[in-house]
Amino acid sequence: MKPLFNFCLIFLLFCNVVYSEEPTASLLMTEKALAVYESDVGTYPSSTQGLSALTRRPIEVSPERWKGPYLEKVPIDPWGDEFVYKFPGTHEKPYDLSSIGADRIAGTGDDIVNWDVKKSPAGKKEPALSPVPLPPELDPGREYMEKAGGLNLPMVWLNPGQFIYVSHRSGAGPPLVALDGYWISRYEISARQYCIFLNAAGDPEKMGYAVVYEDSTIAKKSGKFLPRAECEDKPAYPVSWIGADAFCRMLSKGTGLNYNVPTEAEWERAAGGGLKFKPYPWGDQNPEGRANYGHRGGKDFELLTPVGSFSPNHFGLFDMAGNVLEWCRDWYDVNVELRGVKNPAGPGFGNEKVLRGGGFRSQEQFIRIDQRLHNLPWFKNGGFRIVREP
Repeated sequence: MKPLFNFCLIFLLFCNVVYSEEPTASLLMTEKALAVYESDVGTYPSSTQGLSALTRRPIEVSPERWKGPYLEKVPIDPWGDEFVYKFPGTHEKPYDLSSIGADRIAGTGDDIVNWDVKKSPAGKKEPALSPVPLPPELDPGREYMEKAGGLNLPMVWLNPGQFIYVSHRSGAGPPLVALDGYWISRYEISARQYCIFLNAAGDPEKMGYAVVYEDSTIAKKSGKFLPRAECEDKPAYPVSWIGADAFCRMLSKGTGLNYNVPTEAEWERAAGGGLKFKPYPWGDQNPEGRANYGHRGGKDFELLTPVGSFSPNHFGLFDMAGNVLEWCRDWYDVNVELRGVKNPAGPGFGNEKVLRGGGFRSQEQFIRIDQRLHNLPWFKNGGFRIVREP
């Protein structure tokens, strides 16, 4: 009886060892896969994006095929799109994991395409695979840098297109509306950029454009406005709607171009980045680590983050959720009724202007794309980005 018992015990232990090792026999832990990837390929620039992809499912390293890990199934990236993995055998410089790179624009330096040239069995070289096609909403050839006054503000072109206006629901659900093409600034206007305007505006404090106090990102010294220490690249804050509007009017006059704060529709289409029915600019994922929001206590200028500190959305636009509330052109009306389904505008008049995107003190639900906030146009509690219409 005892020999039989010992045999059964040994058999069970053997089965347990086989069972416990079988699922991981050909798989490496995420940390080990990362180490192999970095040693063979190099460190990719967008570590947050790369880690989010690598930790979604087990990773297998196949030296016979690639000099780095690859995934058996295509995962979904932080913007709700599928990653396309093509790992070349060598790199002259680091690349990130996404086929269209951290900047979300194809054809730029951080893309992953098949940079190697494959060799057929006969020894003939085959052409490399073509890059991933651009989203139809974008046209990088029309992007430019607005340099007037030393602004150096990148402007992104969005082609004419349609989007689902989720914040403007009706009995039939959110409407599908169309917009003409327009440019929108890649970043929120920074304290450095806004100070250029303030120093050219005469008496901006008297006009109610901004307020200089112990929490703002803007200071004043010897009659000149300048960014507070270490706030040069943080958003201009706090700014009133009339200050944002005056900034655009001065820029328009100086350049002869048509600059403005975005309409609500222009802002929402840009924030969505081409995704449909997603709560955040990046998709469905939890906003923790993807936006600056939810702070309590502390000085405002310390809690704000430099523009572009978090990953951009699918259109390459930064901080469309969190950091500072962004002023829009529309008057606010709680009972929203669209005036047409092409280039919709808000009410013809009102008492308050719309604010979108949530801010650094906003709770999570208020940084969602469909949330509409509002305040008096002279109230200084937000920041802004700009659009240019043809």
